[in-house]
Amino acid sequence: MKLFYKVWAIGILCSSLILTACAGSPETYRLRSTDVSLSESGIIFGSMLNDNRGIRIRNLRTREEIPYNSASYFEMKLPPGTYEIVAFGDRNGNLIPNENGFHFEVETGKIKYIGTITTAYNFSLHLEEKGIDPNLGFTEIKSIKEYGHERPVKLFSSVTVASDPLFDLAIIDNSETVLSDFIKRNPNINISEIVTDYMQ
Repeated sequence: MKLFYKVWAIGILCSSLILTACAGSPETYRLRSTDVSLSESGIIFGSMLNDNRGIRIRNLRTREEIPYNSASYFEMKLPPGTYEIVAFGDRNGNLIPNENGFHFEVETGKIKYIGTITTAYNFSLHLEEKGIDPNLGFTEIKSIKEYGHERPVKLFSSVTVASDPLFDLAIIDNSETVLSDFIKRNPNINISEIVTDYMQ
């Protein structure tokens, strides 16, 4: 049994190394408050309510994967195109989509709030903190996708799947809080140029 877990752990490590090897540098796309020129790119930002260790996104045209390590928010300056969130980090590893992950569009010259990511449990706590009846508050959900913890399909395989149990992750609107924090971190952003375009 000990040997099995050692081999399984090695398989996970190999899978992680392969995924990291094809990932782009997070610093290349990290938003800097002194560089908000958008002649060839767009800005997206959002947040996470759950106990998160970051996200990894994929450019669906180039297939480049970009990690972003943060416990509560993300903000990136990206080339235009369609992107998918292919992994969320939590204390037990990576959560990956069961089928298709959340998608969002980056458009040249646009600054977009694309939503706040949460689990149903953390969303209930969020509603209680705001004094909202959870039965009414779930109308705030903009999109739901199934994610599960990443596991290799077999030992030493670089191919991974979302394993049971699967989790419902949701996109909600928490823009009142997120927008205020975003402007504090990026004072050179013109608030009137920010639009909302939720991940789907």
